[in-house]
Amino acid sequence: MEDLLPLDFISDPYTRQVVMAIGFLIGITILWFIWKFFYTIFKHVLVGLFMLVIGSVGYWYFRSSEPPRPPEVGKHVYGVSSKRYLGVVQSVQRDGSKVTFGVREPGGQIKGYQQGYVELEEKMREVEPLPTPAPSPTLNSNPRPRRRN
Repeated sequence: MEDLLPLDFISDPYTRQVVMAIGFLIGITILWFIWKFFYTIFKHVLVGLFMLVIGSVGYWYFRSSEPPRPPEVGKHVYGVSSKRYLGVVQSVQRDGSKVTFGVREPGGQIKGYQQGYVELEEKMREVEPLPTPAPSPTLNSNPRPRRRN
């Protein structure tokens, strides 16, 4: 790690410590001088810096936070005319008076549907089981016994 102060020209460690102590004392003296004689200006500068830091942090926080999620996202979509299940809303695009939903279908692909053609519901509807067809006779349902020759 590089030194904070380039004191490579001083080879003696004791001399280096003395030079650093003197620099520290000079810095403290300058700060005391500013505090003593320019306190009113210094106070306003500190308050201004504090407000600048608070404002910058607030601006960064609100700019970096995600926008609120539309309330339609995550709802189940059904066709208006067919009443068929279409999928789950993943995105919403509003373009003037037209609203388009990006719907993730059960197969995984995303397809767009306009608002007038779909119904949104919080919970998935109860799926009605398909009627089981009656067993139909097969060609070999009653096989004839084979003859032995």
